[in-house]
Amino acid sequence: MKRLRGLESASDALERAVVVVGNFDALHLGHRALIARARALATELEAEVVALTFDPHPVRYFKPDAEPFQLTTLEQRFDLFEDADVDAGVALAFDEALSMLSPQEFVDQILIDGLGAAHVLVGQGWRFGHKRAGDTDALERLCAARGVGATIMEPLEMLGAVASSTRVRELARAGDVDRIPALTGRSLQLEGEVVHGDARGRTLGYPTANVAVRNELFPADGIYAATLTTDDHGALPACAYIGARPTFYEDGARVLEVFVIEHDGPLELYGSFARVQLHARVREDRAYEGPEALKARMDRDVASTRAWFLARG
Repeated sequence: MKRLRGLESASDALERAVVVVGNFDALHLGHRALIARARALATELEAEVVALTFDPHPVRYFKPDAEPFQLTTLEQRFDLFEDADVDAGVALAFDEALSMLSPQEFVDQILIDGLGAAHVLVGQGWRFGHKRAGDTDALERLCAARGVGATIMEPLEMLGAVASSTRVRELARAGDVDRIPALTGRSLQLEGEVVHGDARGRTLGYPTANVAVRNELFPADGIYAATLTTDDHGALPACAYIGARPTFYEDGARVLEVFVIEHDGPLELYGSFARVQLHARVREDRAYEGPEALKARMDRDVASTRAWFLARG
């Protein structure tokens, strides 16, 4: 899959495209239905499927001090596009120039002249152009004036609610990560480099990989059944901790620490790029009276995590 940043590089690489447009945070099943429809149209039109996204997210541009909310990094979205059978992912910088484009200019300059759109697909309720002046009716009208088709996809309902990035965020913030695969088709994943920590886990008999997380949004604090994946060691069952380590710090930074529960021999992970899938929360975070009490709790946490994996074969 082509990974393109900026309109100029996209214009040089694309000729005829069926374009799906959105922020695509978490790439939930509604997004995948949109892409599947685009694939069918691309076959008919002899075109490429192109997913257009924005970096930073428009909300981050307009509200730079907003609390962390984005589930996926740009590279994760590109990976998810590739997994969903997209031919090219295009990331445009959401900046002042882009924000000032009228709906007409966005359709003409970005979608059609820039990306070579022969057909455009968006979700219901999508808005675009300066001050969100354009709606889906405007998109259909503006595209038709240039001889380009437009499809507005109905929302997909899952778990009694519309599949949306907002819903996935709500589940993550609540720690209900076990419910996320029903909306996205996969476990919530955090990514980052394994870095040196304070080695407290090692002194307690549980050496952990400290992951410098690149994702904005952390799930709720607690212990999770997880899978740690690196290029050198593959996928390993693990027990993950998210929190500010209240047993040792009154106002510590939130961290992600991962203990691999099944592995033969030492693991050399420092400097590795790690992907941590969170499958289920074992318990909430809390402070303990001291290292010995925390060690006893960790023994039970690891046993509970092993039981979780054993129950799933």
